[in-house]
Amino acid sequence: MESADKMRISVIVPAYNCGPYLPECLDSIINQTYPVYEIILVDDGSTDNTLSVIKRYKNSYPGLITSIAQENKGAAAARNVALDQVTGDYIAFIDGDDFIWPDYFERLIFVAQEKDADVVTCGYQKFIDGSNEIIETRDPVAWDISFGDKSHVFQYSPCAKLIDAKLLLDNNLRFGEGEVMEDCPFGIITNSVCQNNVAISYYGYRYRRHDGSVQDGVRKEGLKEEENDRPFPYNGIREAIIKVRDVKGDTYDKVLEYIVSKALAGFVYSFSKNSSKKALKFTCKQCKDIIDDYFDDIQNNPFIRLSSPADLPVVHRFATYLFAFSVRHNVLYPTARFVQLVERLIGKGAN
Repeated sequence: MESADKMRISVIVPAYNCGPYLPECLDSIINQTYPVYEIILVDDGSTDNTLSVIKRYKNSYPGLITSIAQENKGAAAARNVALDQVTGDYIAFIDGDDFIWPDYFERLIFVAQEKDADVVTCGYQKFIDGSNEIIETRDPVAWDISFGDKSHVFQYSPCAKLIDAKLLLDNNLRFGEGEVMEDCPFGIITNSVCQNNVAISYYGYRYRRHDGSVQDGVRKEGLKEEENDRPFPYNGIREAIIKVRDVKGDTYDKVLEYIVSKALAGFVYSFSKNSSKKALKFTCKQCKDIIDDYFDDIQNNPFIRLSSPADLPVVHRFATYLFAFSVRHNVLYPTARFVQLVERLIGKGAN
């Protein structure tokens, strides 16, 4: 591979109504110790001053910044349209209301070259908007889980990563549009088809937490009864399975079977507390159908055990095991209802 100082980094920044934060984001990208090659800004139909901020920065850095304006279609569509414009060797995604430390790209490109990695995943710190309070620090090394001779980094956000452009462009990897939590299927694909995803304990990405995020909204309000109201990425998961099998040529991938089961277990159990019976039943059916359609031997998966993968927290191992057991014995909805009732009782006790 070429030396790090010749590697060109393309930064994709989707921006929607983040005018107050976008200058901090762009300044953090521009003022890096390792200069980036291009910044592709996509205004996703903003109704605030985001577009004017983009125009101002593009005028100041005409050779560095490319801008695209589209009607509001969501972050997935914004990232996809930007991917079609990439000309660099590596790709980084940074949301328009977040920012990075000055040595972010210097650290990540060094690891990519030293370890011959097509993906480098770093840690992040999540802070509350309007304060410096850190509410979460995530170390991806703790989520770099071994599956025999394979490993999988359970950190699916496209941010806090540096990705070899060939991995995405040559395999035509894109984000699923029209569904929420599209990061999940994209993360499954990139983790599964990359040759070497290196996780590092460096917290160079700063993630801004707003009230009203999609995941927080689903947890607080529960799943909706309407099938098309904030749908989980069921189609995206299906497309991810097909894409991974197509790229790898392996239809009996037990690691893929495990990580899909783990993701679906999260949909069923993590967001059920405040959901209606109808909505929970619909979610269970969608998740069970995915397993039935693509994995007909889940009961013999060597990784779906209460004792493995040993590096995963026990609650994750238990949830995945319970999900697989429930699907196998056709009792997913009853067990999900039981978990829901237990969570509600615990919630009342805490109050």
